[in-house]
Amino acid sequence: MRYKTPGYVRRLSDFLAEARISSGYESDRAVETMNAGERRLGPYVGGKFSYVDIYSGSRRFSGKEEISSEGEVVWAREYDGGIFDAKVEDKAMEEVYSFLKAAMLLFPRYEPYKRGPDEFRNGEWLYTDVCKGDMVSFKGSEIVSLGGRTLYALAYGGGLIKV
Repeated sequence: MRYKTPGYVRRLSDFLAEARISSGYESDRAVETMNAGERRLGPYVGGKFSYVDIYSGSRRFSGKEEISSEGEVVWAREYDGGIFDAKVEDKAMEEVYSFLKAAMLLFPRYEPYKRGPDEFRNGEWLYTDVCKGDMVSFKGSEIVSLGGRTLYALAYGGGLIKV
């Protein structure tokens, strides 16, 4: 099948990197609020592919990114996490998410299924992303900590829908 060809997976990977930069959380594009408080980033369209990221929540959230081709979902990543420390106030929450966005901007372009780099530091802030797999099938987790105290954690996974 075409989904197993290295050329197809490479094109899909390149598109995901482009879509994340252009319309994902890493971009400066506006977030559209939908029914029931869902938020949507995208769609971003390039060639035969279309990307969208839909999520719910803020302090704690979950969502799903999808890439479609010819009206059919061909790749997806689901994620769930957020700030679990009840002592983190709203102002501090903004700092956590600002640091998270800075880390996610540094996602490896050759591995766009990962949410961020393996590690990113800025002063006492630390972001880590541990991911196993590849564009076809993967599972990972990310953590943001400040001064050794974990403030945010998220689990994610996904891959090709058609194999």
